Amino acid sequence: MVVAFPRSSVLLCALLVAPIATAGGQSAQVASAQWDTASWDTAGWETASWDTAAWDTAGWDTASWDTAAWDTAAWDTAAWDSMSFQGLPAPWGLAAIGAPAAWAKGTPTHDRLVCIVDTGIDVTHPALRANLWTGPRGEHGWNAIDGSTDVRDEVGHGTLLAGIIAASRDSPWPGVGSPLVAVAKAIGPDGLGRTADVSAGIRWCSHIGSNVILLALSEDAPTKDFREAVRSAQEHGALVVAAAGNTGPCKDCVSAPASFPRVLAVGAAGPDGQATTFTSTGKGLDLLAPGERITSTVPGGYRAASGTSEAAAFAAGAAAFVWGSCTSWDADHVANVLTRGGSRGHQPPLLTLDLGKHVECEGE
Repeated sequence: MVVAFPRSSVLLCALLVAPIATAGGQSAQVASAQWDTASWDTAGWETASWDTAAWDTAGWDTASWDTAAWDTAAWDTAAWDSMSFQGLPAPWGLAAIGAPAAWAKGTPTHDRLVCIVDTGIDVTHPALRANLWTGPRGEHGWNAIDGSTDVRDEVGHGTLLAGIIAASRDSPWPGVGSPLVAVAKAIGPDGLGRTADVSAGIRWCSHIGSNVILLALSEDAPTKDFREAVRSAQEHGALVVAAAGNTGPCKDCVSAPASFPRVLAVGAAGPDGQATTFTSTGKGLDLLAPGERITSTVPGGYRAASGTSEAAAFAAGAAAFVWGSCTSWDADHVANVLTRGGSRGHQPPLLTLDLGKHVECEGE
């Protein structure tokens, strides 16, 4: 069923906060009213918590974790404060998760495939071209709305997520890693989405062998078929990463599909290492990642945005990075490694690539 945005059955978890910066340094105005999360009708959002029994935490050696790494001082972005490009925020999120130090140890390239079920992708963007998945017909994704290979992104949300995950290292705002990125377009130019199209997109991502599937959207009335699409993708080995939702401040309000079993639910944190006021929270939230004023690629240039969509993209990129270094791991093991730092008081762990011995692929 299609319902007009923002009361659509599928909602995007981001709020654009700055104008597009084009190659020439000019700004183009883009209507942002449809991204106003304050107007979302969240009635009926399922907040069922994860079935944690499915996660085997036995054998986690928490003693081996240096808790100093989870000190919010590690999110100090002072070194990045002087950096900006065309007036948009510097990539503080990369510093926060320790990406530069992790890159220095070696970056797996094109070793994992991340599939984004979203609004499409700008396949011509110079920061993305090198890391695009390419199919047998030269396509870079699939359009679940009309069955074509036209994945043009009229909204910009999917392109923004792709940049956070895998923008080239020489771009103004690099991505977390260098995996291949594919897209299943399931959200149209009006920000409208049908649950059936999202389900079909998930199945397509699974069909092409995606290691990580990103769902930076919320479903207000998940169907049996939608749940089955997620479960099937997991059974085929994919790690499903989902945005927790932007309904905060609230309690136990993590939205579907982030609330589904074995889906990595990601909320947004700011530069201070604290959960943002807008992020959905509760016992179903497993990880916090940078999600406030994040600059990334959009069609025609770059843009800054805030939301759990951006945070989930950081987590998806980190999962691909870690998994690319330890290819014998499975999806659950990758998720466990990313979250094994445990809670920080009232908060879940902060995303980090400073994983110590764990990047040495224990168990191999």
